[in-house]
Amino acid sequence: MKKIVRDGYDRLYCLTYHHPDYRDKIVNLEKKSVKDWRESTAYTWDVSVKWHLTITEEAKFFAIKHILEAMKNGPIDVKSIIHLKESYVLAHSVVANYHEELEKAFQGFDFESFDQLSNSDLHTDVAA
Repeated sequence: MKKIVRDGYDRLYCLTYHHPDYRDKIVNLEKKSVKDWRESTAYTWDVSVKWHLTITEEAKFFAIKHILEAMKNGPIDVKSIIHLKESYVLAHSVVANYHEELEKAFQGFDFESFDQLSNSDLHTDVAA
């Protein structure tokens, strides 16, 4: 899992040429979301959780996921924006503006393996 996240994140390097650095901006938004989610759910689950990715790695996972979804699904409609995370909307905007660069960057990427990862792969419940 870490290997494919690292590969996908490295392929987003083309977004660092712009100001602001959109790759970092999306990841930083996701870091806050991941950290907040982990903290808020820590007290509601009856089991301990073993995280397979650090907060930063998980944020990178979601950044890649948002970019790839935007590349695959096309633009989002304005009505749905109110219900979406800022990082997801930003990912769609980045894809709309830099689609060709991203297409080149993701040539040869293992989309199938990445698509098989799900949110449940990010952690394992451990008996308390």
